[in-house]
Amino acid sequence: MASQSAAEPKSRIGFNHLYVAALAVLVTSWFAASLRLSVEPDEAWILLSTAETWGVRVPQTIATGVPTITTGGLHLITHGLLALFSLDILAHRTITIAASLAMLLLGFRVFRAAGSDHSLALAGTLLLAATPGILLQASLALGELMAFALLLASTAHWTWRGRHSASAALVSGLLFGLACATRVNLLAALGGFGLFVLVYHKGDWARWRRAALTVVVAILVAGTIIACHYWFGGGGLGEREATLLGAATGAHTVRTLPYLLETMEIANGHFPLLLIAGIALFWLFRRTVPRSDEGVRGNDLVALLIVIGGTMWLAWLLRAPIPHLRYLWPATACLWTGGILVLLDWFNSHRQRRTRTLLHVLVLVAFVGSLAGNVRALVVGDSVILAYQFMGMSPRYAASGQSPGFDAMVQKKQAQLVADLPATARIEALAPETAMPLVLLSGRSVYALDHVPRTGGERFLVATPADYRIWNPGPRFSDWRARYTRELFAAGGHALLRVDPSAPPAPHDRRSLGSHTW
Repeated sequence: MASQSAAEPKSRIGFNHLYVAALAVLVTSWFAASLRLSVEPDEAWILLSTAETWGVRVPQTIATGVPTITTGGLHLITHGLLALFSLDILAHRTITIAASLAMLLLGFRVFRAAGSDHSLALAGTLLLAATPGILLQASLALGELMAFALLLASTAHWTWRGRHSASAALVSGLLFGLACATRVNLLAALGGFGLFVLVYHKGDWARWRRAALTVVVAILVAGTIIACHYWFGGGGLGEREATLLGAATGAHTVRTLPYLLETMEIANGHFPLLLIAGIALFWLFRRTVPRSDEGVRGNDLVALLIVIGGTMWLAWLLRAPIPHLRYLWPATACLWTGGILVLLDWFNSHRQRRTRTLLHVLVLVAFVGSLAGNVRALVVGDSVILAYQFMGMSPRYAASGQSPGFDAMVQKKQAQLVADLPATARIEALAPETAMPLVLLSGRSVYALDHVPRTGGERFLVATPADYRIWNPGPRFSDWRARYTRELFAAGGHALLRVDPSAPPAPHDRRSLGSHTW
């Protein structure tokens, strides 16, 4: 018996080392992705807007003139300070990697505080690193992962401290507000938080008052930060500003029944509704089991994460401007983390070797699945195509002539050629949205394709793989391009073309492969 009890800790220590090694592999894949993935249009758009808000001179495009307040808060502060010194994309992606590591450390601390032993907490941290879709959030200079880390901190703080005193509730509100200001779509989380308190703490007036304080403080903090961001970013209240804000927040998106069903199908493909239901039902089952103090608090945190995640999921379905993965990801991460907590709680109450073996199998499956997805993303290399593949709006096969994994290099080559063009040149794109990376990398303005022939400087047309794999130009434009442009550079779906001065107006002929058309 003594030798058996001594052997078990040794085997557990061995698995701890394996968990740490697996974590290192996943984190390394994030670093590799930050080096190899091409610059994503939203990533470039947000960084250009952030730099302009901080007074850095950037090329004037559709991304500038109106601050991108849908991403702000801590993201605005950290990336804005860095933008004063550099707009190098790798430097800005390093901030997101640091936030990703902080999220993992926070997750480990939460799992430990919920009553899991060191080995279980490491297993939970590895599962957190395998959250569906995390690679594009951890490797690009976007705000979703940073906002989720703040949201996880605020929910854990409320569960452990905020609900017990007014002063702690105020701190919970500060964290909630900063999370919402960092990604504005997290405001839906406040609604989920209020619903949770009303139902889960029914009749507990003291906790209702503290929850009200938390919500009020969160709204004031988020509102103040967003207002300052808009004010100091030079935002106006004209027609252009209203149009851009309406498009960014989804206010102008028409939601027909087919659109809602398609969006639900996309969400189900990314994070199955059956899995969400399974997490909720498993939590309900575990709630019937007598708990220790840590178990009770962990159980409460699971409930809070499930309600907040479900509320944000529903808000995404009804309000997201497009069914984009990164808008949904914080909701997915909430639900996934809640599932990890309830899973670890179950394993913690069944300490037999057989149940531990089952845990190792589950963690192994999650690790292999996540790593496979990460490696595939590195092979594809084009971040915008990867994002739209999650939405079912981009083919999964390789484009003709595309060099897998070298999109970032080709993109930089194209950007250097654009930067070397004469100062009088007018650079145009079929879809300026996808040309934002060129603006960031080249320091040159890129405009929408001019449909009226211009006099003066030469005209150049830039193309990206997304033009033909997402927005899909129609036959009239393809014919115009073949007749009136000459390729100066073409590789991997990226191209730089000189437009013939005698070219007639270019046809406005593009459409999305998804449900959105122009």
